[in-house]
Amino acid sequence: MIEMKQLIERIRNTPGCRVKPPSGMPSLPEGKTLPTDLGAFYELAGGASLFGDEFGGARAWVVAPQEFVPVAEAIIGEPITSGPFPWWFAVADVQDGNYIAIDLNPAHQGLCYDAFHETFTEPGHVSVIASSFTDLLERLLNHGNDSTYWLQDEFVALGEAFALYGYKSEE
Repeated sequence: MIEMKQLIERIRNTPGCRVKPPSGMPSLPEGKTLPTDLGAFYELAGGASLFGDEFGGARAWVVAPQEFVPVAEAIIGEPITSGPFPWWFAVADVQDGNYIAIDLNPAHQGLCYDAFHETFTEPGHVSVIASSFTDLLERLLNHGNDSTYWLQDEFVALGEAFALYGYKSEE
């Protein structure tokens, strides 16, 4: 696996991408810890914008430490305290009210999920799109301006997030 320092340097050197200066670590609720690679990212960076245009609008933003909140809070403005939601945090904003969530549950720590604003609460509709934060950054960089690589026909999901918690789709 690539070292985080090298990956951040790759982001800095990619046209249209920018790394924000370090601004501290996210404040986490008791009992929750960051995956090692995400902690390393926040030690070196205060967020990142990937593939912005001349007006600054990025295709994806790795959130700043102070924006690292439960994904439900990021999407609907308040946390959901039941089910898997206390473990899922917004790690990247991919526009239009959609996010990439990262799981902080020790059993699934670091898995990244597609948190589409209309279906993120529905079992059967939350794909695992990266095996770790590092994997997520590499995939985003490798797909360039297409920050929604997981919506492409050729993408094969790494699983379904709710299934990891024992929920079954109602379809």
